[in-house]
Amino acid sequence: MAERASIAARVRANLVWGSGLAKLAERRGTGRSALIGFDRVRPPQPGDFRPQRQLDVSPENLDRLIRGLKRWGVSIVSMDEVCARLTGKTAHRFVSLSFNGAYHDVVTSARPVLDRHDVPYTVYIPSAFPDGIAEPWWLALETVIARHSRISLVVDEKESFFASDSAFAKQQLYDHLHDWMRGLPPAR
Repeated sequence: MAERASIAARVRANLVWGSGLAKLAERRGTGRSALIGFDRVRPPQPGDFRPQRQLDVSPENLDRLIRGLKRWGVSIVSMDEVCARLTGKTAHRFVSLSFNGAYHDVVTSARPVLDRHDVPYTVYIPSAFPDGIAEPWWLALETVIARHSRISLVVDEKESFFASDSAFAKQQLYDHLHDWMRGLPPAR
Protein backbone atom coordinates (compact mmCIF):
# COMPACT_ATOMS: atom_id res chain seq x y z
CA MET A 1 0.00 0.00 0.00
CA ALA A 2 2.87 2.40 0.79
CA GLU A 3 4.29 1.66 -2.65
CA ARG A 4 0.88 2.51 -4.18
CA ALA A 5 0.92 5.90 -2.39
CA SER A 6 4.46 6.46 -3.64
CA ILE A 7 3.41 5.63 -7.19
CA ALA A 8 0.46 8.02 -6.89
CA ALA A 9 2.80 10.80 -5.71
CA ARG A 10 5.11 10.17 -8.69
CA VAL A 11 2.16 10.21 -11.08
CA ARG A 12 0.98 13.56 -9.65
CA ALA A 13 4.50 15.00 -9.93
CA ASN A 14 4.81 13.77 -13.52
CA LEU A 15 1.40 15.23 -14.39
CA VAL A 16 2.41 18.63 -13.02
CA TRP A 17 5.72 18.48 -14.86
CA GLY A 18 4.24 17.07 -18.07
CA SER A 19 1.37 19.55 -18.12
CA GLY A 20 3.77 22.46 -18.37
CA LEU A 21 2.61 23.95 -15.05
CA ALA A 22 6.10 23.57 -13.58
CA LYS A 23 7.66 25.50 -16.50
CA LEU A 24 4.96 28.19 -16.25
CA ALA A 25 5.64 28.55 -12.53
CA GLU A 26 9.38 28.89 -13.21
CA ARG A 27 8.78 31.67 -15.76
CA ARG A 28 6.63 33.50 -13.22
CA GLY A 29 9.52 33.47 -10.74
CA THR A 30 8.36 30.55 -8.60
CA GLY A 31 9.04 26.86 -8.77
CA ARG A 32 12.78 27.16 -8.26
CA SER A 33 12.78 25.78 -4.76
CA ALA A 34 11.00 23.24 -2.63
CA LEU A 35 11.05 21.99 0.91
CA ILE A 36 10.51 18.24 1.01
CA GLY A 37 9.37 17.01 4.41
CA PHE A 38 9.29 13.42 5.62
CA ASP A 39 7.78 11.89 8.71
CA ARG A 40 8.93 8.28 8.64
CA VAL A 41 11.66 6.65 6.54
CA ARG A 42 11.67 2.93 7.15
CA PRO A 43 11.35 -0.35 5.32
CA PRO A 44 7.79 -1.47 4.53
CA GLN A 45 6.11 -2.70 7.69
CA PRO A 46 4.29 -6.03 7.92
CA GLY A 47 0.62 -6.40 8.73
CA ASP A 48 -2.64 -5.03 7.45
CA PHE A 49 -3.18 -2.51 10.26
CA ARG A 50 -0.80 0.39 9.69
CA PRO A 51 -2.84 3.55 10.28
CA GLN A 52 -0.04 5.95 9.45
CA ARG A 53 1.29 4.16 6.38
CA GLN A 54 0.76 7.30 4.27
CA LEU A 55 3.56 8.93 6.29
CA ASP A 56 6.05 6.14 5.49
CA VAL A 57 8.69 6.38 2.79
CA SER A 58 11.01 3.46 2.19
CA PRO A 59 14.78 4.01 2.22
CA GLU A 60 14.77 2.83 -1.42
CA ASN A 61 12.30 5.56 -2.39
CA LEU A 62 14.34 8.19 -0.54
CA ASP A 63 17.42 7.00 -2.43
CA ARG A 64 15.50 7.12 -5.73
CA LEU A 65 14.30 10.68 -4.99
CA ILE A 66 17.82 11.93 -4.23
CA ARG A 67 19.25 10.27 -7.34
CA GLY A 68 16.46 11.81 -9.43
CA LEU A 69 17.04 15.30 -8.01
CA LYS A 70 20.74 15.03 -8.76
CA ARG A 71 20.05 13.72 -12.27
CA TRP A 72 17.71 16.67 -12.92
CA GLY A 73 20.38 19.13 -11.75
CA VAL A 74 18.52 20.20 -8.63
CA SER A 75 20.80 21.20 -5.75
CA ILE A 76 20.01 19.73 -2.34
CA VAL A 77 20.86 22.43 0.20
CA SER A 78 20.75 23.01 3.94
CA MET A 79 18.02 25.09 5.56
CA ASP A 80 20.56 27.89 6.14
CA GLU A 81 21.31 27.86 2.42
CA VAL A 82 17.57 27.99 1.65
CA CYS A 83 17.30 31.21 3.65
CA ALA A 84 20.31 32.71 1.90
CA ARG A 85 19.06 31.74 -1.55
CA LEU A 86 15.54 33.01 -0.96
CA THR A 87 16.82 36.46 -0.03
CA GLY A 88 19.08 36.61 -3.10
CA LYS A 89 18.47 36.17 -6.78
CA THR A 90 19.16 32.67 -8.02
CA ALA A 91 17.87 30.96 -11.11
CA HIS A 92 19.15 27.54 -10.08
CA ARG A 93 16.57 25.09 -8.74
CA PHE A 94 17.11 23.73 -5.25
CA VAL A 95 15.42 21.69 -2.53
CA SER A 96 15.90 21.15 1.16
CA LEU A 97 15.10 17.87 2.91
CA SER A 98 13.59 17.81 6.39
CA PHE A 99 12.46 15.10 8.78
CA ASN A 100 9.67 15.84 11.24
CA GLY A 101 9.11 14.36 14.66
CA ALA A 102 12.60 12.97 15.29
CA TYR A 103 11.56 9.35 14.88
CA HIS A 104 14.34 6.85 15.50
CA ASP A 105 14.17 5.71 11.88
CA VAL A 106 15.80 8.99 10.82
CA VAL A 107 18.98 7.53 12.31
CA THR A 108 18.45 3.90 11.36
CA SER A 109 16.94 4.19 7.86
CA ALA A 110 17.24 7.74 6.48
CA ARG A 111 20.72 8.73 7.63
CA PRO A 112 22.57 5.91 5.82
CA VAL A 113 20.93 7.00 2.54
CA LEU A 114 21.60 10.70 3.19
CA ASP A 115 25.22 10.04 4.18
CA ARG A 116 25.79 7.88 1.09
CA HIS A 117 24.66 10.78 -1.09
CA ASP A 118 26.44 13.36 1.09
CA VAL A 119 23.42 15.67 1.19
CA PRO A 120 22.41 18.07 3.98
CA TYR A 121 19.14 17.66 5.85
CA THR A 122 17.27 19.09 8.81
CA VAL A 123 15.60 17.16 11.64
CA TYR A 124 12.81 18.93 13.49
CA ILE A 125 12.53 17.75 17.07
CA PRO A 126 9.41 18.74 19.01
CA SER A 127 10.94 20.13 22.20
CA ALA A 128 8.14 18.66 24.33
CA PHE A 129 9.39 15.11 23.66
CA PRO A 130 12.97 15.41 24.95
CA ASP A 131 11.71 17.72 27.73
CA GLY A 132 9.42 14.89 28.84
CA ILE A 133 6.23 16.97 28.84
CA ALA A 134 4.62 15.18 25.89
CA GLU A 135 4.60 11.74 24.35
CA PRO A 136 3.79 10.57 20.83
CA TRP A 137 0.34 9.36 21.89
CA TRP A 138 -0.63 8.38 18.34
CA LEU A 139 2.05 5.67 18.39
CA ALA A 140 0.78 4.36 21.73
CA LEU A 141 -2.78 4.35 20.36
CA GLU A 142 -1.64 2.38 17.32
CA THR A 143 0.18 -0.16 19.51
CA VAL A 144 -2.78 -0.68 21.87
CA ILE A 145 -5.24 -1.17 19.01
CA ALA A 146 -2.85 -3.49 17.14
CA ARG A 147 -2.42 -5.76 20.19
CA HIS A 148 -6.06 -6.10 21.25
CA SER A 149 -9.29 -7.24 19.66
CA ARG A 150 -11.50 -5.52 22.27
CA ILE A 151 -10.87 -2.22 23.99
CA SER A 152 -12.66 -0.49 26.85
CA LEU A 153 -12.08 3.23 27.25
CA VAL A 154 -13.67 6.21 28.97
CA VAL A 155 -14.74 8.59 26.20
CA ASP A 156 -16.43 11.86 27.15
CA GLU A 157 -16.89 10.65 30.74
CA LYS A 158 -18.70 7.48 29.61
CA GLU A 159 -17.24 3.99 29.45
CA SER A 160 -17.19 2.78 25.85
CA PHE A 161 -16.45 -0.65 24.43
CA PHE A 162 -14.92 -1.19 21.02
CA ALA A 163 -14.41 -4.37 18.99
CA SER A 164 -11.32 -4.36 16.81
CA ASP A 165 -11.03 -7.88 15.50
CA SER A 166 -10.09 -7.09 11.89
CA ALA A 167 -7.70 -4.70 10.18
CA PHE A 168 -10.69 -2.71 8.90
CA ALA A 169 -12.23 -2.45 12.40
CA LYS A 170 -8.86 -1.49 13.86
CA GLN A 171 -8.44 1.27 11.27
CA GLN A 172 -11.95 2.61 11.95
CA LEU A 173 -11.29 2.57 15.70
CA TYR A 174 -7.93 4.26 15.27
CA ASP A 175 -9.45 7.00 13.07
CA HIS A 176 -12.29 7.56 15.56
CA LEU A 177 -10.06 7.72 18.65
CA HIS A 178 -7.37 9.73 16.86
CA ASP A 179 -9.90 12.39 15.87
CA TRP A 180 -11.45 12.39 19.34
CA MET A 181 -8.07 12.73 21.07
CA ARG A 182 -6.94 15.53 18.75
CA GLY A 183 -10.09 17.43 19.69
CA LEU A 184 -9.38 17.25 23.42
CA PRO A 185 -8.09 20.29 25.26
CA PRO A 186 -4.32 20.01 25.91
CA ALA A 187 -4.81 19.51 29.65
CA ARG A 188 -6.78 16.31 29.04
